[in-house]
Amino acid sequence: DIKFAVAGFGQIGKKHAKLVSNCENASLTAIIEPEISLVPSDINVPVFPSLTEFFNSGSKADVVSVCTPNFLH
Repeated sequence: DIKFAVAGFGQIGKKHAKLVSNCENASLTAIIEPEISLVPSDINVPVFPSLTEFFNSGSKADVVSVCTPNFLH
């Protein structure tokens, strides 16, 4: 099972999260989004307001999908 975290939960981040959730050999383990109110309450993974908090939490991910706006990459 490949564990994914999604950084940025706008239009593209939502698509990435859905694709991961629909993949047999993958699981969504975290969302990193400074505007936590953008993440629906039915998402059953931890939500972190920053990459620093995600990395300091000890949460595990094999892949972090960077889905922030292009100018923030």
